Amino acid sequence: MSDAARYAVLGGTIEKADGEPDIAFTLGRFGDTGLINHGNWSGMGLRATASHDLECRDLRIPRTECFIAPASTVQQILLSKSVNRVVNSATGAVGILGIWLGAAQAAFDFTLEYVRGRYGYLATGPLAAQVSSYRSDEAWAQSAIGNMDHWLGTGRWILYDLVARLEGGAAATDPALSRDVVRTVFHLRRMTEEVALGTMKTCGAHAYVTTRPLERIFRDLMGGVVMAWKTDQLQHTLGLGALGHSVTFTGPGGS
Repeated sequence: MSDAARYAVLGGTIEKADGEPDIAFTLGRFGDTGLINHGNWSGMGLRATASHDLECRDLRIPRTECFIAPASTVQQILLSKSVNRVVNSATGAVGILGIWLGAAQAAFDFTLEYVRGRYGYLATGPLAAQVSSYRSDEAWAQSAIGNMDHWLGTGRWILYDLVARLEGGAAATDPALSRDVVRTVFHLRRMTEEVALGTMKTCGAHAYVTTRPLERIFRDLMGGVVMAWKTDQLQHTLGLGALGHSVTFTGPGGS
């Protein structure tokens, strides 16, 4: 969110000749010499978060403006908060999953309306002897829509179930919670991929023009693929959990 930000949260280590290092946190002010905002985020036409690359080059900040503590002390602080880490991360994630679900629903609604009014790929045209069919009458389109409906319906069901558990006071100590959160994110991530692919296959290129909303909806759906929570990473995490390894869930920013 660095387009309008005045400060950046900075952290690092202070090495010592002997003993453990210190951990330092501070706020850097944009405009100060040494804190560089490269302004290189374009978002590829997606819903931009202005995630520009920030660089510290010869930045100098007085120690009086920093929080400095031994690494072991910082670790104890983090561990004291870990009991709620899964719940906090999951609560932050469901908002993003809700965006995915809303965009997928919008793509699905557009698809249904579009294919009901457009002739099929094999239609011969109104002047030919053969009666033309609409795209919604063709089996391949109906099958693609059925696949989209499956992912959208199950995605909503799974997400709402997780929200209900969190609102009901899900215990952070529940060993199944982390895996269920990962399962939910994985399913919604796959949902966006399947719906995005399905709507493009079913509607075709004429639907993907700047005068129609599908172009922006599709970009938003695919935006998650290039951002946090990679499908392969989530799948790997689920495999580790099934094999009995400890599984943790963090937010998109590593919270």
